[in-house]
Amino acid sequence: MIEFHADDYGMFGMQSRRIQDCRRDGCLNGVSIMPNGSYLQEGMEELRLLGGEIALTVHLNLVEGQCLSRREEVRNLIDEDGNFNISFGKLLIVSYIPFIRKRYKTQIKEELKNQIHAVMPYLEENNIRLDSHCHYHMLPVVYDAMMEAIREERLRVTYIRMPRESMGLYWRHRKELENFQWINLVKVLCLNTLYLRNCLHSVRMRKAMDKALFAGVMFSGNMSYRNVSAILPDVAGKAERLKQDAEILFHPGAVYEKEDFEKLTADGDKVFLSSESRKAEARALHLLKETEYAGNQSKNNRIPES
Repeated sequence: MIEFHADDYGMFGMQSRRIQDCRRDGCLNGVSIMPNGSYLQEGMEELRLLGGEIALTVHLNLVEGQCLSRREEVRNLIDEDGNFNISFGKLLIVSYIPFIRKRYKTQIKEELKNQIHAVMPYLEENNIRLDSHCHYHMLPVVYDAMMEAIREERLRVTYIRMPRESMGLYWRHRKELENFQWINLVKVLCLNTLYLRNCLHSVRMRKAMDKALFAGVMFSGNMSYRNVSAILPDVAGKAERLKQDAEILFHPGAVYEKEDFEKLTADGDKVFLSSESRKAEARALHLLKETEYAGNQSKNNRIPES
């Protein structure tokens, strides 16, 4: 199965409806649900009414908006207003400083537990899937906190996004691709390194989970029809040879409304989610519906009746 996946669902009303459009009229067959999104409940009901099957994932979030834990329990992760205020770089450094790592891991684990439970009413209990906003779950201290939360809560986790990408894939198609950004190459190198570390630290647990090829960081923000259609046959072919699924990541949920834009708390999200590139990614999901790779619904699930 090729999973055409959208992150950040449930953040705001119009933003979520833009993702719904890609589900209704495009090839979108997977979404990641923002646990602290202001439109979570309404968005999930609207998604259920669309019908059909769709892969649902908890979008663990230590970047945007308010924490779901009591503020005193996660004080190192938030600002005085309760908004997340800790960078990827800081958590990477914290991961390797033993005398403060434990404190941060305890707070992160508490928040992740609360976020997972916030989304649980909309999931099948035996099919919990996890990823994260800006891939924070790949950071060692966050990854280890997530794994402890899974064990302590006895969660039946079937899939964790492991954003490892083959740079050779993009090199082969370099003449066909557009809008390459060097910072994304740095992200891929970092995430590929963290992938190796995390796999070594969770061998037994991950054996029981589904595996999938992944694409979406090297051209994060620019998953246009041209870029995706260039790499899609290779991704699908490799997935078939390995007898695995493939997840291709998009961000079609633009935030253009002033009242919603002003509620964003992360500067990076303000730039990313208001970009015109969000329209290009939504358009790609519509156009890709006409390809041979769209339409497979295996391993997806239905939203339980409320």
